Amino acid sequence: MRFLIFVAWLLATLLTPALAATPPAVTEGSYRFTGRDEPDVLKTAKVDLWAQVYRPTNLGKAAHPLLILLHGNHGTCGRMDPNLGIRVDDNAEYTIDGTCPDGYTVTPNHLGYAYLARALAAEGYVVVSINANRGITAGEGDQNDSGLNLARGRLILRHLALLSDWNRGIGTIAVPKSLGFNPKGMLDFAQVGLFGHSRGGEGTRAALAQWRDPGSVFPAKIGKMTIRSIFEIGPVDGQTSRVLDSYGVASMILLPSCDGDVSTLEGVNVFDRAFTFKGDKQHAIHGTFEVWGADHNAYNTEWLEADSASCSGTPVLFPQAGRSKAQQQTALVPVLNFFKATVGPHANPADANLFDPSYDLPATITKVTHVQRGYLPAAPGDTVKLLETFSKEGETSDAGLPYGAVGLTVTNGPDLDHPTNPRIAHVTWSGGLSDRHFDVKLVRKGAVDLSHFATLSLRTAIGCTKSTCDQAMDPSGEMEFKVRLIGKDGKLSAPVSTKGRIALTRPVGTEFGLHRELATVSFDLASFHLPLNSVTGLRFVFDSRPEGDVDIGTIAVTTKPVKKQGPVAASALALAGSENAPAAVARQQTIGAEAGNTLRFLPAEASAARRAPETVRIELTSQRRFPFTDSLPELSIGDLAIRNVAVVGDGRRAIAQLTADQAKALVTGSAVSLQVGSAPLWRFGTLPAH
Repeated sequence: MRFLIFVAWLLATLLTPALAATPPAVTEGSYRFTGRDEPDVLKTAKVDLWAQVYRPTNLGKAAHPLLILLHGNHGTCGRMDPNLGIRVDDNAEYTIDGTCPDGYTVTPNHLGYAYLARALAAEGYVVVSINANRGITAGEGDQNDSGLNLARGRLILRHLALLSDWNRGIGTIAVPKSLGFNPKGMLDFAQVGLFGHSRGGEGTRAALAQWRDPGSVFPAKIGKMTIRSIFEIGPVDGQTSRVLDSYGVASMILLPSCDGDVSTLEGVNVFDRAFTFKGDKQHAIHGTFEVWGADHNAYNTEWLEADSASCSGTPVLFPQAGRSKAQQQTALVPVLNFFKATVGPHANPADANLFDPSYDLPATITKVTHVQRGYLPAAPGDTVKLLETFSKEGETSDAGLPYGAVGLTVTNGPDLDHPTNPRIAHVTWSGGLSDRHFDVKLVRKGAVDLSHFATLSLRTAIGCTKSTCDQAMDPSGEMEFKVRLIGKDGKLSAPVSTKGRIALTRPVGTEFGLHRELATVSFDLASFHLPLNSVTGLRFVFDSRPEGDVDIGTIAVTTKPVKKQGPVAASALALAGSENAPAAVARQQTIGAEAGNTLRFLPAEASAARRAPETVRIELTSQRRFPFTDSLPELSIGDLAIRNVAVVGDGRRAIAQLTADQAKALVTGSAVSLQVGSAPLWRFGTLPAH
């Protein structure tokens, strides 16, 4: 008997570690209510309430934090392409009438984030991935909501209202058997996080804004709810009449450096605007996570065609057709860390150190690619103080004092590489003195007391010089510069280098251009060895290269200390194997025959009720299908650029909406062309009389 007890103990001891390492079981269910009139979402088209739900198999008795995922703009019907060996989503008739043509199947756009949802559910979250196909995806917007992203936000809130009804055991829509569990009491609406890809990203911010709007119908429908954080991948920005921000919630923007759809990486705007927030007491983090070699589409495993033909300056992670486990990995790690840090009653803020550039990235990222991070531990306030924003023109600091540049040229101005044009100091030099520097004077008189802060941070990027862009990218960095504090009577601190704190590397990008995105570098204030209660300025020293082109952005001090040792822990293990297509597929580069392209002015009575009566609509058709993109197509008529354009239906039609002022500016005989994503330009001859 004692022997049997010993054997049982030994087996239990040996097996316990293995069992502990096994991830919790995850169960999937779904709900789908089709073709509904939902005027709180969209007044002029029917929508579906359709979602896939991922949850821990063993729910227990406690309520679980809730995450909502939303995809972007894409075809809603797909067909198998025997040449490519993948489903090609080149039709959107489901958007209009809820059916697809013969030979097509409905595109499950919402299932493309299952790799994220399953991992999150294993961490204890209930994850709801919404399908926005009907009425919204590839739908025609209006002047206030050209990308239908306000509608996307309302769709999120409508789903939350439905889930809230089920959570409270009320409502007129019964819980379907397909959901697989009774959600009553299982959802914690005090712990809600949102995730959006592309137009879904701006849609998540639209949900936040419309939830908070005075007079919003949704608080009464949902009840008490707290949205804690938003994670966006390749988001669009500015496709509505509203500026949609992440004020009061934690926010992270993943930027695919080789994005061929949202090619301006305009999601960085969301982070740029966080520096202007005032009165935010949430101390929520904000940041960017720029992934080198990533494209737009491969983050959704149902989007099987690449949106970019190439990537300059870095190896690509994506195939031209198929899936990429490597690229999925670059979302899996930050998404898990972000939500574990920000959503849930036991959220661990230390998980957000992944986004703090003073921490080394884990091998689960560095073995895949290079990442540049932008970081703000909280909006400016009691824990973050902005020292310099380069608000003045020319060569002077915010205090109005000259830089006194030596051996280089420095000029303040807007950063034209960021769509919002944040202010920067642009520094260039070539040859000459080895002692190249400039000083930023913080005050005219007296000094600044930084003794209550732990870290100095600034935003920076480098441009192309002979020693950078003419050779292969060096992920360890292609240059460094040094920072010194200036004390009373001009006393200088020890120089502290960017080396080891940030890898300053050449710009990378697509056929549309290179991205010179500002990243954040942080310095431990104690390392300067200068009294922090009497700082008057900073000196920037550039002596590591004979030539250079550097941007310096907002300088701040924070109470959050820099890391002491070791890389941050990662929440995700590597995804095993590869789903990449075995060979790249050549992209179409031909220009559609002008004779096959047509345009016409649509009659006024064709306008939907939601559009202003003075709106002018132009229909463009082509035998060469237009791709469904998250960026807005751009119609050029002479010097006039029109971005309120939607590709609709069978993919051979695009509808452009012009304001009254734009219509008045039309000149008969002007050249007409349409740019849709990274596809070759469509030409439509000249504008006829109307």
